[in-house]
Amino acid sequence: MAGRIRLTADGISAIARYIHIRFMIRLRALGRGNFKYKPGGFFGMTKAKAATTIRNHLSPGRFAAFTAKAVFCAYVAYKLILAAIGIYSFATFCIITAFLLYPACSAVSFFVKDAERRKIQFAFLVFFLALVSAESYLRCFDRRFASYGERNGSHEYTSIYSYNIYKYVTEIFFDEREIREKMSRTVNKEFHYESSFNFINMRDIEHPLRKAPYEYRIAALGDSFTEGVGVAQDQTWPRLLQKMLPSVNGLRTRVMNCGIVSHDTVDELQVLRERVLAFRPDMVIVAVNSSDITDIATKGGQERIGRPFYRPPGSPWWEFLFGSSFLVRHFVQGILGYDWTLKSSAELKAGDARALDAIYQTIMDFAHLSGERGFALVAVFHPMKHELEKGGWPLDGLIGRLAGEKDILVVNLLEYYKAECAKSGVPASDIYWPVDLHHNARGYELFARGVAEAISKTPGIKN
Repeated sequence: MAGRIRLTADGISAIARYIHIRFMIRLRALGRGNFKYKPGGFFGMTKAKAATTIRNHLSPGRFAAFTAKAVFCAYVAYKLILAAIGIYSFATFCIITAFLLYPACSAVSFFVKDAERRKIQFAFLVFFLALVSAESYLRCFDRRFASYGERNGSHEYTSIYSYNIYKYVTEIFFDEREIREKMSRTVNKEFHYESSFNFINMRDIEHPLRKAPYEYRIAALGDSFTEGVGVAQDQTWPRLLQKMLPSVNGLRTRVMNCGIVSHDTVDELQVLRERVLAFRPDMVIVAVNSSDITDIATKGGQERIGRPFYRPPGSPWWEFLFGSSFLVRHFVQGILGYDWTLKSSAELKAGDARALDAIYQTIMDFAHLSGERGFALVAVFHPMKHELEKGGWPLDGLIGRLAGEKDILVVNLLEYYKAECAKSGVPASDIYWPVDLHHNARGYELFARGVAEAISKTPGIKN
């Protein structure tokens, strides 16, 4: 086996050297303008002259680097072109299917007679076309298995397990402010608006580092619900909270929106330490929802901090098949009953339990930091659309554990939403976007009002 591997490697190396020599000689001859082919020679050059040409121009190592760059650029161009016309993942599905079926077809054809070979090949071709047709039908007419990004205009599946790699690679090669500025215009099937980002890359106005006299600062930390996906910048719940809570204990309120899309409680604790504490907040509000459970289960907890290529244990190796095919998703989710984490019910239950423990520990780290820095801590739990519709969620146990902590104000917006919707007769569907599933303007107003009322009712707080 070892000999075969060496021979194979030597053969590949020889082929690469041969292609390299032929390429460079052709390039050299064209440059001189006297290109012609002579039988027995290397495009009109002797072997000695060819070797001299290679040594004087491009080494095999540099040629290999050039080839790798060319292949990478070709792949990027292929991806961009197909993504632009909306068929990138579909084309990937076709290529993967063809690569899987071709060896099987060849293997079966090897053991049959010539007369039967064409029938076998035709049968495989029909099977391939049937798979492509079924895939096309699901993509066009059955969007139950479309990911969040695909429902909102993206033509590519994004792995929930690749967040750490994406985050750190973009931080290494790109400036975060440039990335955020490119996100300043949001165009969606359901909404469109423009945003501005301040010098700490938050979707908010500029806030001075120095606190003014008689000012009470509130920092709102959270994910896309806090950043305000789905509404204009002046309709986010932190901005509305400042209007509903103009003063606290006789001090003028300044509410800072520190929410960032895709963040969870672990990210938010890091943001508080690295960016927000410099503003000396008097109160920190941490917004938590059930997506934090999934985020931490798939991205990892505090152990991922400082580890750029950390990938939590248990992430499936076959996810690339799931991402490129709606047929695979139909089988995995519709038949096997897996969710978007691609785990069985037992694995999902164990992972959610670990994630809830991690969220609890992170909130306790917030509480420890609040004792050191002297700010009040508010933990706000808010529901997703499906949780409000069914009236339950997986955060009850966590809320119960935190309710006994005297230094943390716990706000349960699920119960508040249920009471307000029942009082006003507004269904849950009216405060969320139907496809995007974030709050609309009415939902964010309800969010801000629930937080404002909870803070106003807290002993020692006067509005």
